[in-house]
Amino acid sequence: MNHPWWKYRKDTPEEEYRAYRILYPFLFFLCIFMAIVHDRWWYVSALVCLVQAIRAIAKGNPAKKSV
Repeated sequence: MNHPWWKYRKDTPEEEYRAYRILYPFLFFLCIFMAIVHDRWWYVSALVCLVQAIRAIAKGNPAKKSV
């Protein structure tokens, strides 16, 4: 039986931080665009993405924190 690919390797906190710092602001602007073009409910998704982006950035880069 084949195991799912995500069980083989877990992202390090540094990789997760870098991905979220780029991903959530991108999704925020994408949701704003979709709200303008399509439906106002996309603003709710944009708000969620904005909150997640702020949390990811406020959490800080784990690589730069002292142990």
